Amino acid sequence: MNNKVLLKTAKISGWLLLILLIFYFTSGYAMVHKYGMSQLMSRSHARHLHEYMAIPFFILLFLHIVPYYIVKKQLKRLLVILAVIILFSIGIIFFIGQF
Repeated sequence: MNNKVLLKTAKISGWLLLILLIFYFTSGYAMVHKYGMSQLMSRSHARHLHEYMAIPFFILLFLHIVPYYIVKKQLKRLLVILAVIILFSIGIIFFIGQF
């Protein structure tokens, strides 16, 4: 794949990730009725939106991180970062599952 295409993918996914994070924080604050965000959406709608944004978040994060390391040819560092992200997310899932 061309380096320009990979870097353009990283830039586009970065902007989409920013938009997704804004919605993620907004729905999170709407769930707990903080900072007036509960006026934007109901608690149940905010909860559903918040739950369904986890998978797109990790996909966009992957699309944002991977191209830079492929262009720089630092695949070992990329694998370490992806392993940390995967282990961290699995740990969070198990931690939240205990409540």
